[in-house]
This record gives sequence, structure tokens and C-alpha cells, in this order.
Amino acid sequence: MEFINWLKKITMRNVFLYKIWFFCIREYRGDYVRLPCVDDHFYFDGYPRSGNTFFANLVGKVYPDKRFAHHLHVISGLKIALNFGLPTFVIIREPKDSVASNLYRIVVENKRKTPNPKRIERLLISYYNYYSFVKEHIDDINVVRFDLCVNNELLLIHLIAETVGFEVRSDNSLKETLNDYRAMMKKTEAQKDTQASSLPNNQRMNFKKEYLSNVLNSPSYSMAEDLYNEIASLDLFKKN
Repeated sequence: MEFINWLKKITMRNVFLYKIWFFCIREYRGDYVRLPCVDDHFYFDGYPRSGNTFFANLVGKVYPDKRFAHHLHVISGLKIALNFGLPTFVIIREPKDSVASNLYRIVVENKRKTPNPKRIERLLISYYNYYSFVKEHIDDINVVRFDLCVNNELLLIHLIAETVGFEVRSDNSLKETLNDYRAMMKKTEAQKDTQASSLPNNQRMNFKKEYLSNVLNSPSYSMAEDLYNEIASLDLFKKN
């Protein structure tokens, strides 16, 4: 098991190995995601359960003619995008929320009754490693905080448009699109299992309340939180 975890960690960081894994496994099983391409307009990503689905789909709704990859959740995806010189946006959420929510998804999908402490620690380390790379390349990556995005969707769209060079739509037009999108998302996500839905639900909230202390007391939590605080102070909202 330790060897498998080590191999997975190496593969997610190494572009060559990741491409082999992606085309042999992820693309083969029909996942909707794809790798960044040189003719993309930008790249949007983040650690799992950080609002990736809501905001990536929102940008796609506002700018349906723009091309961008998303939902890879790995360092290799960032490396590919940066190598192509793509404007890159990474969403960041506090580790206690994103890791606990990701843990719930894994526990339910693996049909486990309780989370494994080693699993919690591995998730925190993967969070730390992912955002450590973001920190190392902060001059080339636009960081957006989940908590600010949730309350400022229109501003986020404006900032992305201005950063990439898209036409900036009027607030009235964006509000209409946002209202339609929220209604569509509420209907679509309600049909998903609780662990897969990107919207809040009671089952996930209860799980997070019950096991939050396990996450907070895991050895690597303080390290992950310190990194979050450092990167969050450099987000796109504050820069503008």
C-alpha cells in the first residue's frame, strides 16, 4: 500500500507519467475532464472539494465560446498549463473544509463506516504539496479564495475577464446569467449522490461536524493551515 501511495504521488507530479496514466486510465473510463491544450484560453483548478465545479461551470456558462481545462486537481495539470503559458487560476479553500469534504467523498465511495487516520494525513499532505507548488509559482498563478468567491461571483467573473482579456459583460447581464445558472445547478446537483454534489447537504455537514476534530488533530494540519493563510493573503481579490 505504501508503495502504491508513493507511486501515485510521483505520477501526479511528473507530467510524462501523468499523461500515460491519464490516457490509459482516466480518459479510457470516459471522464469528462481533459488535459490543458496550447490553444486554451486559460486553466482553472484547485484541490478537490474547493468549489471547482460551481465556479468552473459558471465561467463556462458566462463565456461558452472560451476553451479551458479544469478538475485535474494535480500538480502535473498546473505544470502543463504553465508550460503552455496559459493564464492559470487556482481556487483555494481552508484545509479543514476542503479536506473534510474530500474525506466524506472517499469514505462514502469506498463504503467505509469511519475514516482512516492515515487517510486523513495523506489528504492533508496532498493538500500541502499541491499548494506548495502554487506558492512556488505564485507570480504565474492567480489564486482565488473560495470564501470570497462565494460572496462575489460577479467580481470573480470580472477579474478573470480582465486578467485574460475577455470582453467584460455588464452586471445586469451577468446577474441574469448567474440566476439562471444557480437554478440549473440546484436542479442538477440535487440529482447527484451526497458525496458527489457540489452544493451543501445535511449528510456531508453532519459528517464534517463529527470528524472535524480528527482533521484538525492530524499531524500535518497546522502545516496545511499555515500555507493556506500565506497563499490566501495573495489572492486575486486583494491584488485588485
